[in-house]
Amino acid sequence: MKTVGIIGGKGIIGSFMAKFWRSHGFRVLISDLRTKLSNKKLAQRSDVIVVSVPIHITKKVIREIAPILRRDQLLMDVTSLKIFPVQEMLKSKASVIGLHPMFRPGSGGMRGQIMVMCPARCTSAQKKWLRNLLKKGGATVAEMTPKKHDELMGIVQALIHFHSLVLGMTLRSLKTDLRAIMKVMSPIYRMQFDVVCRIFAQNPELYASIGMENPETKKITAHFLESTKKLRQILTAKNIASFVEEFSKTARFLGPYSKKALLESDELLTVFQKKHRL
Repeated sequence: MKTVGIIGGKGIIGSFMAKFWRSHGFRVLISDLRTKLSNKKLAQRSDVIVVSVPIHITKKVIREIAPILRRDQLLMDVTSLKIFPVQEMLKSKASVIGLHPMFRPGSGGMRGQIMVMCPARCTSAQKKWLRNLLKKGGATVAEMTPKKHDELMGIVQALIHFHSLVLGMTLRSLKTDLRAIMKVMSPIYRMQFDVVCRIFAQNPELYASIGMENPETKKITAHFLESTKKLRQILTAKNIASFVEEFSKTARFLGPYSKKALLESDELLTVFQKKHRL
């Protein structure tokens, strides 16, 4: 497999993947909105095809190229959901592996980052080849089924994003004086605030697609709202006993992860304080 074609190769993820494949000696072809090379021509000329387009047009793009693909080709996608892209890719004759980079590309490349891999129809040799290549690039590879992936992303992405989006919207609703609260935030709250602001500094369509397209979102956000309602009732009733009970139950559920998080966040705080000279 010498030629890798990336559909959407000029986007953030697409251009990152192009750089990754080139760094490992592959010839890379790119098709995008303003390229002379079409998606179909790229698919015909490539040994490996990577679909790297926004979630809401992923299905359309895969359907465009699927009928012309051959059995000796490998088709992959890098979207944040896996069930529906994999189902569409399996309609082709090509081997199929779903990928999900769990990071926003930066100067550090893949080193220390997590790449989820969902082999759907491929040989053990193809799977081993791709896994070794990703590991060589520095990634930690987590292998799972598309169904398991989307279930986990319901928590890792949909729930966490929902929480951060609600926090940001609440700050706006309260007409919060951001400059004033920044002056009194301790470093740990500043870090949490940075996470919220980081989301709003990125593409809203991406977060909309992640939340709207994941089938787990409805169930998970319902649990979130129920927990919010329960906690609000406890706080407004000033029921300390109920608060301690709910807090203790959750602490037991989180178990050793709480202590680990305390140590890890202390390390992050040290780095944060040095950087900001706090």
